[in-house]
Amino acid sequence: MEGIEKCVGVGLRAELQQVGYPPGRLSSEQITPITEIHAKLTGEVIERLLSCQCAMHSARVITGGVGNLVDKILGLQPECPPAIKILTLLVLVKQSHLIIELMENCFNDTNYEELSVNRLKVIFGNTFSNKAINKISKRKWLLNPPTLFCDGLHEHFRKDIIMPFNESEEPIGTGSYGKVYEVEIHPSYQRFVKEDPNNPLHELNGHLDLTPDCAKYQRPKFARKQLRSPTDQITFETERDNLQLIQTLKNKHVIQIFKSYRHGDELNFLFPLAEGSLSTYLGEVAPDEDIVEPPYWTHWLWDQMAGVADALASLYSFSAAAGETGTPNSTWYGYHLDLKPSNILIQGTGNARTLVITDFGQACFRMIGTEFGSAIYSAITPNPGGTTYAPPDQQVDSSGHIHRSFDVWSFGCILLEVAVFIIQGQRGLVEFRNDRRSQTTLHARGTTACFYRLEGRGFELKQAVLNRIEILETDVDHHQFITGILKLVREIFQSQADRPTARDVADDLKCLLRLRDSTNGVFDPTEREQATRLGMQDGDCDIGDDELKDM
Repeated sequence: MEGIEKCVGVGLRAELQQVGYPPGRLSSEQITPITEIHAKLTGEVIERLLSCQCAMHSARVITGGVGNLVDKILGLQPECPPAIKILTLLVLVKQSHLIIELMENCFNDTNYEELSVNRLKVIFGNTFSNKAINKISKRKWLLNPPTLFCDGLHEHFRKDIIMPFNESEEPIGTGSYGKVYEVEIHPSYQRFVKEDPNNPLHELNGHLDLTPDCAKYQRPKFARKQLRSPTDQITFETERDNLQLIQTLKNKHVIQIFKSYRHGDELNFLFPLAEGSLSTYLGEVAPDEDIVEPPYWTHWLWDQMAGVADALASLYSFSAAAGETGTPNSTWYGYHLDLKPSNILIQGTGNARTLVITDFGQACFRMIGTEFGSAIYSAITPNPGGTTYAPPDQQVDSSGHIHRSFDVWSFGCILLEVAVFIIQGQRGLVEFRNDRRSQTTLHARGTTACFYRLEGRGFELKQAVLNRIEILETDVDHHQFITGILKLVREIFQSQADRPTARDVADDLKCLLRLRDSTNGVFDPTEREQATRLGMQDGDCDIGDDELKDM
């Protein structure tokens, strides 16, 4: 035992344990990153280990000499895969002298996962304790975490695999879908982003780099969405297919997915980590820079809501190349069907904040040219999400069909709530929601804070909605920009046949924003009709030179 204590592997083992990831965990729960392995197990260190005069190493005969074995372990000899991970594993379980037997039995880092209990027993027989064999078999997973690529491929990892995550113990979000956790991924095992001061989410396309140069990759935060039911494969596949399809939009206002994977029985998605959602922003006390005060029209949310409208319009008609969808070049149209503040994330901070549409679990997409996918047929019969921001369409349409204007209504509801928040603050928004909730809905799915009530075979807006719009119109001294927003909201709150399209809404918002930023309030001739419809007149812009200086 005295000889074992003097083994070079003792100090090396302590060094490897110090660089375990994530930090602060038990060594039995930490991976040993490949970059740290290469940094610690250099050729010189391995040679000193194999030349150790402790009782274990001195009893081993190395055919061809120590230098030859070192080259083999490092993969420096032709047609000889490296075995550095295997040596690291043996160092961690205090059995580094066994590297000779394992390499003689053709084990290396390419077939590392085959180090099973049965194989080890065949190699070592009764000369090695079952406890030690089990320790090797169990610990091997801590040295072999998967590397995750943003390649659009779904992967299945066995339950034994240890993911290279430093994850929050408690979820940062929960819902009917499952839970969301904040995750940091060790830079050696993710190829999603790299350090770039101009674009922290810059994608990297390339091969795995096994050198210490991997330190150039930063450790950004991600969101891991875990579905509640591990058996809900259909729901998972539906959302996964939808997410992969919308990546073809390349729109910053649509959620980007980094990876989908199954870990054992758990179904997971990896997304960029958001700062929060529009729901939490509207529901919490606003930061100092967002204290509601005039001029209302300069609030950052207006520009972002226009971006959301544009993204929504893009969902309704977009093209996808054959390599992006697995189908020939095709044109698609889709529906989100669950647009609400909690499904609009806020990514970035300060002036870099971006609203991003997320949660496409209820979404439905059709390829034009397939059944129910003609250019003129735009109705579907899926199961939409919640009722608060949903239109009355299904309640008044006996066919149960949902049209593309479904999401437009939802957007109008959110746009009105944003206007209330910006002009009247959080207190005004809470009052508005309570007023809606206090009025009878006669909704088939229960009384909610939705924006309408059923009336005969049709519907009408709740009086709370009409009252709030009228209050806002008088509170803002008829500023053209706010007046235009409210007029657009009124147009959206029509029957589905008369409701504007998502593209119309997006274009109207862009027109309003251009007027807001104009110095003279004079319209481009091509926008005159559009501006007039929204209640704006040439040369009558309330934003003067003095106000512009304050923007």
